[in-house]
Amino acid sequence: MVKEQDVRNGSASAGELSRSEASPAGRIQREVPLSYQQQMRLRRDVAFLDANRPIDNHPAGAVYSVTGPFDVVAFEQACGDLLVRHPVLTIGYSLTSGVPQTGYLLDPALFRVRHAESVTALANATNAVHRSAFAPDDFKIQITWAPSTGSETGRILIAADQIAVDGNSWTTLLRDLSQAYELRLRGRSLAELEPAADYAQYAAEQRASLMSAELTGRMAYWRGQLDPLAPFGEEVLAGARRPPAGPRSARQIRYSFDFDLLLAAQETGTTPFSLAMAVHAAVRYVRSGRSVVTTHCTADLRGAEYANSVGWFSGVLVVRHKVAVDDTPAELGSALLGSVFDAVDNAVPLAILQQELEPDRLRSRHWQPMCFLDVRDMEDQNSLQLAGCTLTEIEDDLSLPGLRDGVACWFTSAGQRTDLLMQFEAEAWTRDHAETFVADLEYVFDLVLQDRDCTIAEMADRDWPEQRQPRNKVLFT
Repeated sequence: MVKEQDVRNGSASAGELSRSEASPAGRIQREVPLSYQQQMRLRRDVAFLDANRPIDNHPAGAVYSVTGPFDVVAFEQACGDLLVRHPVLTIGYSLTSGVPQTGYLLDPALFRVRHAESVTALANATNAVHRSAFAPDDFKIQITWAPSTGSETGRILIAADQIAVDGNSWTTLLRDLSQAYELRLRGRSLAELEPAADYAQYAAEQRASLMSAELTGRMAYWRGQLDPLAPFGEEVLAGARRPPAGPRSARQIRYSFDFDLLLAAQETGTTPFSLAMAVHAAVRYVRSGRSVVTTHCTADLRGAEYANSVGWFSGVLVVRHKVAVDDTPAELGSALLGSVFDAVDNAVPLAILQQELEPDRLRSRHWQPMCFLDVRDMEDQNSLQLAGCTLTEIEDDLSLPGLRDGVACWFTSAGQRTDLLMQFEAEAWTRDHAETFVADLEYVFDLVLQDRDCTIAEMADRDWPEQRQPRNKVLFT
């Protein structure tokens, strides 16, 4: 049974949080510095608005089916506690005067859990999030509750704007909300816990580091890492063609491999991420004939003091590595992981690299066949827990990242299967190229599982037909 106790009093309906409620006028607690990631995101938002395009954000999000006794009042109180603990969720900013250097914090008391009349109405709210529902002067989190009938008590939609919550922070947010709800059921609150470090402090520290001698040293590392190597991106997509000037469109692939990436990594003595990187590198080396491979990946760049904080701590890293053909995939994966750690130690925002190091070669807004890679253990994702209730996460694409130039691959491991979600530019790559790339990945994974001592050179000597077909059906969207 759901305990409501006048929960609708003062609450907005799904998708209808009033701008007047979220208005900064007279309600600003304090101004806060913006991080470099936020600043660049706002710069892009301004460019989109100037071009009369909708702001393109890619929120973290999830939809949960709830069964069992659910206390809506305690849940709403828990949501308020969450905003007090993580002020970045209340950040607002105005784009009317160009790109701001600072944001402002809205009063958490203005936040309301939205109420949908039914699960169908909640689905409409979910679609609104897909349509970039986060506005500059809004709260950076949306939570919608919808009652249901039958055995299901209801459903909860949680979505957070990327400008305030990255993938790593998403698990922290769900953990804290789970704990806040349990505490509220006992008449207590998150305020009892040790405070989390404020993201505004991280933003100020990051801004200071980008104006220090430390940045000079890091730029020297990247000049040595990037300049002497092969032209940026040329080795990634065999057969790719430069698309004509104009708009670009994305194609998406879903594919299920017949193996468990986690188990394969254990058997080869490596990690899922480094094994996926090694297989990618092997395929690109064989297909392009170039020994230098380029991969883009995200990394959590926060220090230990921000381990319990929410914010945008992730950065995109450029990883450049020269393939040693006598390495096994496990050895190549370890070496690639070492290159990732070096990139983390010398992390510089990608936009600064683009500005400082040969802009024509590094500029991401022009076509370049680069590769983005991520691996997620779906069983290890920290999910929402509500004391006394059973929650089932409903599969949804709310957290689908945006297309990057070239190809972007996300491996997700769940149970006994490994799924691949891949995006590519339709103007640069054909459907046949995409299917061959998937089949090549499958072929190399098979080789690794059959013979962990097989070297990259030995793989290159195998049969590599111009077109290879994957075993299972490739789903194109």
